[in-house]
Amino acid sequence: MHPLRLRWIGLALLAATLALASLHPLSGVARSAPGGESGARSALRTLVQSGRHADLHWPSFSDVRPDLERLYRRLDWRTAWLEGGRPTPAASALLARLAAADSLGLDPADYDAEWLAARAASLAGDPAGAGAFEQARFDLALSIAAARFVDALERGRVDPVAADALFPAPGDKRELDAIVDSLRHAPAQEGILARHQPDLVHYRLLKQALARYRALARDTSFARPIDYPRDLKPGGTLRAAARLRRRLQAVGDLGMVRSPRPSADTLYSPELVLSVKRYQRRHGLKPDGVIWPNTAEALNGPFSGDTRKIALALERWRWIPLPFTAPPIIVNIPAYRLEAYRSLFDREDNILAMEVLVGSADRNATPVFTADMSYLIFRPYWEVPLDLMMDELGPRAAWDSERLERQGIVLVKRGSDGSKSLPLTPENLKRIGRDLRMRQLPGPQNVLGRVKFMFPNMHDVYLHDTQAGGLFGFARRDFSHGCIRVSEPESLAAYVLRNQPGWEPEQVLDAMAGPDNRRVNITTPVPVFVTYTTAAAFENGEVEFYGDIYGRDPKLVELLEKGYPYPRGKAAKRGR
Repeated sequence: MHPLRLRWIGLALLAATLALASLHPLSGVARSAPGGESGARSALRTLVQSGRHADLHWPSFSDVRPDLERLYRRLDWRTAWLEGGRPTPAASALLARLAAADSLGLDPADYDAEWLAARAASLAGDPAGAGAFEQARFDLALSIAAARFVDALERGRVDPVAADALFPAPGDKRELDAIVDSLRHAPAQEGILARHQPDLVHYRLLKQALARYRALARDTSFARPIDYPRDLKPGGTLRAAARLRRRLQAVGDLGMVRSPRPSADTLYSPELVLSVKRYQRRHGLKPDGVIWPNTAEALNGPFSGDTRKIALALERWRWIPLPFTAPPIIVNIPAYRLEAYRSLFDREDNILAMEVLVGSADRNATPVFTADMSYLIFRPYWEVPLDLMMDELGPRAAWDSERLERQGIVLVKRGSDGSKSLPLTPENLKRIGRDLRMRQLPGPQNVLGRVKFMFPNMHDVYLHDTQAGGLFGFARRDFSHGCIRVSEPESLAAYVLRNQPGWEPEQVLDAMAGPDNRRVNITTPVPVFVTYTTAAAFENGEVEFYGDIYGRDPKLVELLEKGYPYPRGKAAKRGR
């Protein structure tokens, strides 16, 4: 294009920009403020005190306004990110990090990365042409983005209470203004942002997995679904075997093996079957190698769905209050998995892991919360919950009392120590819920098994053994009334008591054999976190995806889409 024509186009764009500026809600500030540094200081003060920045994707910045007011007062209302009207090296470095926010499971648009980059380029090219207000609005916008970015990395965007996760809120004295101020030194940014994210190996592995799956999501060759024969079994014909092989290689379930000639690649071969079994296991499906409709649906699913699960998992990890006060126990409900840390570090060789059963999705969902485990009980009584007494076992006892008595079900007086039990006679059954309650005695049929692990909480949820060990063979394991049943109670009891004298594994087994209802206090309480994430990454490079059994992911997506400022504390509870 001719240079003269380019010049006229540039002048026209400048005129249009000036015309738009005259319509800006705070354009009066720009006109009335003096030029130079004093003008920018005046404009900054006015913008901060207004609590709104009309150029931003989320204009109200009430969530960080007090922090930014402290920041700019400390700077005597001078710009934080400009020198001589041009963006500083720290500003440029931070803009690059905001543009790559999706690598952390965040949305660059929430931090106005594109708008800020355009304004930075304009200021760098012609700092003298930018008025005081233009400088102030860029500087404040970058400070708002920095504050929100750090806050999102440190504790998540959504208040966990709004997403039905009862984790304690972090303290309000986090000095967010000081953190933003420290980001003004470009070489320090990487370390600062790393320190304000969860210091956990599994969190870092999730970030690496997100990068891999985002690359796969951008690969359009995976977009076309494969037409699988219904209930495809090993040895069957699969015309699209080559495409299935490529997908399994991309996600790491099939090694780089020599592929058959294209004309002969129509067999659902043993190597593909083995790889599909790995894929099924990683996605919470029955790993039998048969491509049932649910497996076919998962294999054809877009990688964008996997990246969303990873991003939501990163958000949920940021809710967990750190640092841990002691090596914790973490239960992930959708994974049906418990991990007991032997130290404050989450290296896999330092973790006791086991399968669990959780509350049924239809009416007994296990809550997401945290509490400290303070004691366990060997050969416990099962105190039947009121709703079960009234709705299930009580009515059943009216016609099946002999079987229930063989299972150890008795009646005891409410408010008593339960040392004296009463039979399930018709007269006594009428007193259930009034002065009598149901209890199951210790024994081989006790639903709590040989030990229960108590971390007192408002939900009356705890960990326990179970006599129904066969349920651990199912791929989906939401069978309980809300409590969490563990597959290796002996190992967990030995772990909990590992630092207490006289509790070697042999003593644990002896306690499980008797006497009844023996309480053992834990000298150092164990933090227990019952969590809910539908993706996890491991040190061997595998990424697992789990079914959203309680339907929590869409709700979290909806909360995230509401945007800034996200409500906190009581405001978050009201928004539930």
